[in-house]
Amino acid sequence: MEAITIEETLNAPLDRVWRAWTDPEQLCPWFALRANVVPKRGGPYELFWDLAHAERQSTLGCRITFIQPQRWLGFTWRGPSIFDDLMNEDAVPPPPPTHVAVSFATSAEKTIVRVTHTGWLEDERWAEARAWHVRAWKTVFQNLAAFVEGRKLPVDWSAPAAQG
Repeated sequence: MEAITIEETLNAPLDRVWRAWTDPEQLCPWFALRANVVPKRGGPYELFWDLAHAERQSTLGCRITFIQPQRWLGFTWRGPSIFDDLMNEDAVPPPPPTHVAVSFATSAEKTIVRVTHTGWLEDERWAEARAWHVRAWKTVFQNLAAFVEGRKLPVDWSAPAAQG
């Protein structure tokens, strides 16, 4: 299935946007409630939306696959619990992980960020998961833009509706 690709030009310097993706303190609150990220190849890229149950609604076990500071960031991805049958390494049989690649570029004093999410398999259930992620990535980008530009976040991840 076709990759999900979303690109935005943000009114923020590259360093600010890079830290928003790689510094656990900066990842919260725009992307998740808690983050365990070590910005090096093989390091964890774990985001948590249900703090009482780290194994649910999280990217627990995901790893950084490549990193070039302020240029590229890649990591494996685990979808929300509603897609555990597809995107959880404990599924039987375990699926290949999906993968997220984030590129960063500058244009004047702005930063261009592109997310490409690949690894979607071909069937109706995977199509549902992909459609869910298209909506989720759009929300993530709205929050990212607000965060790096110093505006109020449109989505509060601590609200139960934001977690589904």
